[in-house]
Amino acid sequence: MKVIGADLGNETCKVVYGMDHKHKLSNSIKEVVDFGKRKDFGEQGEIRDNLDVTITSRHVNGRFYVGALASKMGETKVEPGKRKVHNNTLIIPFLTLLALNATDKKEELKACVGLPIKEYTDDRHAFEEKLRGVYKVKFNGPPFKEVEIDLKDVVALPEGTPVALNLALNDTGTKYRQKELLEKDICFADIGAFTTDLPVLRKGKADPDLSEAMDNGIAVSVDLVVEHIADMYKVNLTRSQMVQKLLEGDYKMSIAGQVVDTKPYFDKAFNLFATELLDKMDSMWSRVYTIEQFIVVGGGAIILKPYLLEKAKQFTERPLPLVFLPEEEDPQLQNALGYFKMAQRKFAAVKQP
Repeated sequence: MKVIGADLGNETCKVVYGMDHKHKLSNSIKEVVDFGKRKDFGEQGEIRDNLDVTITSRHVNGRFYVGALASKMGETKVEPGKRKVHNNTLIIPFLTLLALNATDKKEELKACVGLPIKEYTDDRHAFEEKLRGVYKVKFNGPPFKEVEIDLKDVVALPEGTPVALNLALNDTGTKYRQKELLEKDICFADIGAFTTDLPVLRKGKADPDLSEAMDNGIAVSVDLVVEHIADMYKVNLTRSQMVQKLLEGDYKMSIAGQVVDTKPYFDKAFNLFATELLDKMDSMWSRVYTIEQFIVVGGGAIILKPYLLEKAKQFTERPLPLVFLPEEEDPQLQNALGYFKMAQRKFAAVKQP
């Protein structure tokens, strides 16, 4: 029985089996009609760039291109506002990662996952029940294997709240490395694809009455630019293609024979988002004035960091106590790492410090 933590993000799926066993996969899928093998022109590159799976289960059935292959072939776009409990596209990259890393033909697992704050109360039990069960995953290309995934138990947590647990505990989850995080009032700004959760933790415990959320995330800003460029140059450009370039710090694209600098467009979109987020933090700070730090995490933290830092300079009378994690902590993995350490406590009987 394996114990995992999984962040089923709208932009990227993250799965943690252990501190040295962490995986990410772009949440890009394209459902295809199953006519057998794809065209083969010889060497196809890395396995992860050519994920072609057939899934059989209660809720998901069909053949799908996943990750880079889906992005290349024209991915199915997930629209903002769709609740995770109703979004089957999240399950497909998750199952693909589990099957890809399976060491046996049948894998039994227990998992901790997350839901946005606004969805947690109403959807928690339905989401847990939906994920539990048996899934059959067949790879139609390399690594050419079939795996049965049995999710024996699933526990959902509010997104953002497990980050404190990850940062406070060591890699084994048995000793403290930053116990002070559990001794003060802090707020995490967890920037996701479609939402930004702002859970408030008071002395290590989440306070649902003080926590807030925004119906805005990094993908919303990216979509504005993608749609503008696609319309201007009459090309099919996907969100995941653009996000990958942003994470690489590359704003220039070769489009229809010319080099296009997308940075001016993103500067406008991200500056607006950064201003909205900082205004929300400032408003929360007025109400919950005991907050000592706003720790910025999530998939959008890396991309939005320079814009937040620049806009934060305007708060001269009352500077916001923003905290960004060092690169080695990987802001994008913080939820998944926290879920993993919580899963160890719930399922693996790890001794608590």
